[in-house]
Amino acid sequence: MAITDILLRITTNPDLVTKGSVLTNVEGDANMIEVYTALKELKAMFDGNTIEVDGIPININDLSGTEKWRMSYDSSTGEYRISQYDGVSAYDTILSIDTDGYIMNKENTRLAVIGNQISIEQYDIVNEVWEVANCVNIGDLVDRIRKRNVKYGYLYNWYAATNVAEITSSATWGVPSDDDWATLVTELGTAATVGGLLKEKGTIHWKSPNTGATNAVNFSAVAGGGRYLNGVFYNTTENGGYLSITEYDRSEIYIRYMDDGDAVLYRDHYDKEYGFSLRLVRDATVTEQTYSDGTFCDVYTGNDGRQYRTVKIGTQVWMAENLAETKYRDGTAIPNITDATTWAADSTGARCAYDNNEANAFDFINNGTYSVRSVEEATYDVEETDCILNVTYPTTAAVTSLTLPTAECYRGRVIIIKDASGNANTNNITVDTEGSETIDGANTYTINANYGVLRLYSDGENWFII
Repeated sequence: MAITDILLRITTNPDLVTKGSVLTNVEGDANMIEVYTALKELKAMFDGNTIEVDGIPININDLSGTEKWRMSYDSSTGEYRISQYDGVSAYDTILSIDTDGYIMNKENTRLAVIGNQISIEQYDIVNEVWEVANCVNIGDLVDRIRKRNVKYGYLYNWYAATNVAEITSSATWGVPSDDDWATLVTELGTAATVGGLLKEKGTIHWKSPNTGATNAVNFSAVAGGGRYLNGVFYNTTENGGYLSITEYDRSEIYIRYMDDGDAVLYRDHYDKEYGFSLRLVRDATVTEQTYSDGTFCDVYTGNDGRQYRTVKIGTQVWMAENLAETKYRDGTAIPNITDATTWAADSTGARCAYDNNEANAFDFINNGTYSVRSVEEATYDVEETDCILNVTYPTTAAVTSLTLPTAECYRGRVIIIKDASGNANTNNITVDTEGSETIDGANTYTINANYGVLRLYSDGENWFII
């Protein structure tokens, strides 16, 4: 049997993953988690060993894809079925889930979906038993997918931001108005410099030189680019444009944007059909208004369950990362429109990833590929995009000091620090925190063994050694 990629569509609704309920065609069901966008993560979880049936990969795409698939339930046989469109009028069953809850194919391989477990199993013909090749908890899988780091998020048109179905998960939060953006500028200074205070530092999500970027208030603006009225994409890494709900006239709206070449927060107006990044905002509570600007507040949980960091600035609390929402508050899906002509004609609400590539919406941090940064300085502050730090500071008998900023201590954050030069015995690597956070209860940790390593995760309040 050929081993290739597999993409699955999984739901958090137990009725859709366990036998015992009538399941009709669900390719448009609002409860479906579009796991196929997490291909690399799934491959990593299954060690790259997944299923091909009769030479056809199991790609359960949405019905706008070139390969059309659906999951359905046949009440007459009690079977769930994964079927592929025959290109004319019918869906031919490729896999079926039998009455014991297994997805079967013709190659003595099955994908078991029982309770909250998914496992890939192969049949041992000699001993006549099924052997588990790999297993994952559905809840864990969905949780990991929801916690993918947002990279640029999705681009939205004005109609999605103002749809009556509500893009925010509660009335407390809102799409910013032009006045909300003006308030932000007033709190921080002038438009000529505020862009620099908001922009993420470095050149991971901005093109060099990313002039004036300090991210002084942890807003972490990124250059997500945009989508023209005609559906064409433009300027990722160079330009970060953000929606407002305020109309300039009947056909245009006010937006704010930042460029890589200066520190300005620009104000302009564009057609409602343009696609821009989106940050939500709410009023700060009385208590929150006593916090310093840049202090992180309670997370915002979207309609599809994804959580976002938020930050207090002046009298407001803003999302500290771009929105990657897939649902409205009433549970209906925000249409993901990839076709340029369809995008240009839309007047009801749409989203898309830049260049129609989900890798632009998210950083797939669990896909087997991690960012690696070499640290060659005596002191270094860990940045948002860091994952693995290779410390190679060459000075003998010196101390390398790494600081974990308070802003990076959020739930699920993982950092790996490695003595890559094999010199930590004489050149100790000291890791400390910026604020009151601790590392396994201590204020600092020292790597003092040659080629030593420190693996950390955060629970949102402190750091812990793995």
